[in-house]
Amino acid sequence: MTELQKKKTEIQTCPLCKSELVYPVERCQVNDMEWKVLLLCPNCSCKREMVVERETVRELLKSARVGRESLMRELDKMQKRNMEEEVDKFICALNKDHILPIDF
Repeated sequence: MTELQKKKTEIQTCPLCKSELVYPVERCQVNDMEWKVLLLCPNCSCKREMVVERETVRELLKSARVGRESLMRELDKMQKRNMEEEVDKFICALNKDHILPIDF
């Protein structure tokens, strides 16, 4: 594990609950090499500010983007699965005459 990866892992670990899902919510440049980053833990809502190097900020943002994309893919799968279940229930109800014109 490189030094940058170790630093990123430390930053993304919550000091209170030890969750490894900490992500940046705000950032601003301090100087040419450093950024002030506001980090949030989604499990316990712990917020903390840190000053980190530019490359660390890039890695944090990349990690957050990858995580967000993964969550969106999973959400799409869940929505599709839920819709398929609802359609199956509706078809079953139609076949058993449990849905009448008055229902509409």
